[in-house]
Amino acid sequence: MRLYKCLSKDKTSKHTSNTSTLKDIKKTKKEQEWLKENKEAINGQNERITKYGCFSDAYRRF
Repeated sequence: MRLYKCLSKDKTSKHTSNTSTLKDIKKTKKEQEWLKENKEAINGQNERITKYGCFSDAYRRF
């Protein structure tokens, strides 16, 4: 009886692990899509910061 319970728990943990992996894959795919969709805006912002600096540069103490 104990062995059966251990095996049942093991199957549950494998299912949970597979579900977590699928969620991670979907999350990664969504992140990649978001980056692709917003690449132009991100690059534009990075160029602006490089050219003009950050708005808080004058107030930084480090």
